[in-house]
Amino acid sequence: MQQILKIFYLNQAHGQLIALIIIPISILMIAGTWIIYSEVTQNYFSQQRHVMYTILLQTRKQIEQELGERGYNNLDTKDIEYFLQYLLAEKNILSVQWISDKDNVHLGEPLNVQDNFYFYSYLKKSAQHIQTARTLDLIEVDGRHFYAFSLSDISQLPDTWLVIEVDKEELYVVQYRVILNLTITIFFILLFIFFTLFFYARHWLNPIYKIRLQIQRLTSENLADYKLVHSSGELWDLQQDIFSFLKRLQKNFAELRIYVQETEDDTRRLLDDMEMDLAKYQHQLKSVISINQSKSIFLANISHELRTPLNSIEGFVQLLLRQKQLGAEQRLYLETIKKSSSHLLALINDVLDYSKIEAGKLHLDLDWFNLENAMYDALDMLSPLATQKNLQLIFYYPFDVPTLVKGDELRFKQILTNLVSNAIKFTPDGEIIIRVRVEKKQQANYMLHFSVQDSGIGIQGQDKRKLFDSFNQADTSITRQYGGTGLGLAIAKRLTLLMQGDIGFYDNQDHAINNKGTTFWFTAQFQADIVPQIDIPRWRDIRVLYYLQNPATASVLRYYLDEERISYQEVGSALDFFALLKEKNNNPNQWVILDYSSQMHLILPQIRERYQGEVAVYGEQLSMDMDLLKRYRVSVLAQPIYRQALGKLFECKQCSREISTYQLNGQHLHILAVDDHMVNLLVLEALLQEFNIQLVKVNSGQDALNLIEQRIEQQQPLFDLIFMDIQMPIMSGFDTTRAIRSLEQTLDEPIKMPIVALSAYLLADEQLKLRECGMSDELVKPVQLDELLHILRKWTNIGQAQVNIMPTDMLMMEQTSSKLETYASSQILDWSMSLKLSAQKEDLALNLLNMLVANFVQEQNEIAELIELEDFPQLEQILHRIYGATRYVGTPQLQQITGEFEQFVSQLRKQQRRADDEFAQQVQQRFIQLKQAMSNVEQAVQALNRMHK
Repeated sequence: MQQILKIFYLNQAHGQLIALIIIPISILMIAGTWIIYSEVTQNYFSQQRHVMYTILLQTRKQIEQELGERGYNNLDTKDIEYFLQYLLAEKNILSVQWISDKDNVHLGEPLNVQDNFYFYSYLKKSAQHIQTARTLDLIEVDGRHFYAFSLSDISQLPDTWLVIEVDKEELYVVQYRVILNLTITIFFILLFIFFTLFFYARHWLNPIYKIRLQIQRLTSENLADYKLVHSSGELWDLQQDIFSFLKRLQKNFAELRIYVQETEDDTRRLLDDMEMDLAKYQHQLKSVISINQSKSIFLANISHELRTPLNSIEGFVQLLLRQKQLGAEQRLYLETIKKSSSHLLALINDVLDYSKIEAGKLHLDLDWFNLENAMYDALDMLSPLATQKNLQLIFYYPFDVPTLVKGDELRFKQILTNLVSNAIKFTPDGEIIIRVRVEKKQQANYMLHFSVQDSGIGIQGQDKRKLFDSFNQADTSITRQYGGTGLGLAIAKRLTLLMQGDIGFYDNQDHAINNKGTTFWFTAQFQADIVPQIDIPRWRDIRVLYYLQNPATASVLRYYLDEERISYQEVGSALDFFALLKEKNNNPNQWVILDYSSQMHLILPQIRERYQGEVAVYGEQLSMDMDLLKRYRVSVLAQPIYRQALGKLFECKQCSREISTYQLNGQHLHILAVDDHMVNLLVLEALLQEFNIQLVKVNSGQDALNLIEQRIEQQQPLFDLIFMDIQMPIMSGFDTTRAIRSLEQTLDEPIKMPIVALSAYLLADEQLKLRECGMSDELVKPVQLDELLHILRKWTNIGQAQVNIMPTDMLMMEQTSSKLETYASSQILDWSMSLKLSAQKEDLALNLLNMLVANFVQEQNEIAELIELEDFPQLEQILHRIYGATRYVGTPQLQQITGEFEQFVSQLRKQQRRADDEFAQQVQQRFIQLKQAMSNVEQAVQALNRMHK
């Protein structure tokens, strides 16, 4: 519709004028002209017919008189012509014709034969009509008008007609006159319309057009230039309103300019202030980044400083556990120390994990592991804490839950340990029940649901929302009463999200009004190809009699026995228990299980008086008198009940775990180690010799590439594993790895050799860089035997087949010499740490120390020269090499000073700034400290050499 209006200009004033006035008037004029013309013509014909009718009536009377006197038969042609001549004398009559069967007389303008025939035929057809009606019929033949009058009603004139032709000239005159009058009338009407339009255009359209042009020319600068256009009426009023509006608008624009100017001034001042603030914030941001980098460096350093004594503790514990002369109680104490140190290490990892979470660099390390064993290890580590508070730990693992799963075992145990330790911490008495079930299964993916139910103090409603926030606990007073950092649940929440699960809790009273405490739960997704069968033989002949006071513990034991189809009998009181003992004495496959208590020295003699078969006590091993149990031939079923421990129990083996070591026959392995420091290579070679592995050593990345290319050219086997130091001069470990990966792609059959990074510490961004350059794994210095074994099993094809677990009593460690214990507690030289780092080999430890001291003079000269040249990047490389060497020997003070010196020098590279006088002065001071520390170590090593001789 809008398009139509636009095409015909109907949305404008002149278009509407034409459409609404001119066109309707024109249509009315045309219609009126046609009507008037038609009416005048019809009126003329009506008058002409009346005149002709009157003339013919007079003629008819004369004919009737004449016939009455003479008769029709006496009429001749002259008489008929006489009558016709009379008619022809009348005005406007051009011709007259007498038509009958007898005579046919014509006067005036003749007709042709065809017209005559037409007349005669027409008159024959209408004879009856004319005779009856006595009317005149107008007949138009060849543009000529004729009137026919019948005389048939006269008896003596049958079938006789008079036909008169009239002159059309008078008709034309009348028509022309009408047309002339109408033309004059239309002319004056159009003239009136023209003057009307002229007046309309002059007094309305033209002023509107001028007003429009002026408005189009107006801008904010020339509003005062508007001039009033000559007009009248409403249009003049409209102009007055527009003029007033423009004045107000001009005034507003002036005020607006003032306001804009003031705003621009304010904005300019604000931008200046923002620029100053931005510069200040950028400076603060750089400070924050520097602080964050320092924090990461600090975390790496403090991690190392905390791990070092823990490694010493674990090292000595492992040495003691490998002693054959240890008793069961001593072995149990040592295991507890080992687990406690591992727990302390886990707390340290919490702080480091939270730092990784803040940086968004915490990732999962997926691998296959035994889920049930992992859960039991976490609970077994916390079992002594539960025993101290007289809490029962109950572990429920259904048979439909897969055992071998793929996931991150360390992170899973971290979540479970945190929840169970919290439950122990906040539960004054009662029990803690740990459950697992399958929540959802989709092909090989299992969504498992874990829950930890306690009977503790519960959680207040106002504390629930902030429970999973960092550094928050359910009550601020709890921090003082129970301790803790408040990071555990926050880390657990992030870990469950990484495992595609969730975490939460609910009050136990929501399920049963009499219950108290809280149940924490979490879900995690694992991959399991099949649900493996539990490795417990089917003991069809075994009979079990048990008396366990805790209902939940008894329920778990009952469930396991039902699933294994083992016959059992449960008793509810001590009297019933002792009453049934004699009855069970004759069955060689009978087992008796009861709770351990402080009265065992009284209970066990009573049991042995009545029953001589197999007896097991259930409880925490640390609280048991192992000598008492050994004297009365009593086995231990450790808390919590564990299916594999139950199987060992029925095999008549005590449930005390045996320390295992590993033997690896790797004679056919080809392993390459790339490190610029010979000490590191010697230590790694000594550790690998424990597994009969011969190591190929090179001192630089270029030598490693040359060696690999040589093996390819000579078609020798490539290496099964490569240990790669990260920081090396000229060609770093990253560059060497990229070059090796490129070289592998050029082979006819591309392969990918496993490359394991060696570094003193790895930050999160460096770990990402390892993956990007093509490294397969990382190993943190100092290299631990267990970690090295894990790498070998993971990346070599013989790992699973060649590793055999041996009982402890089959392995013996040689007694280490006590000659050199003089410096065992010294910060200058820690001999016990040196032995641990060299796999308890005195000769290797002394050789490593002598190699370290032998390079002191050369290294001091290089450092002094680099400081003078201000070549700080190369100085950082030298310090890193010395720091790496100190990690393989027991020199804590030198290691600390070298590490701090290296981190201080690395600030130039990380902060991308130039060295100033203050920086150079601090470098000189640290160099003096380093030389003093080197001198102390050199004196201590000389003393050790004298003692060794």
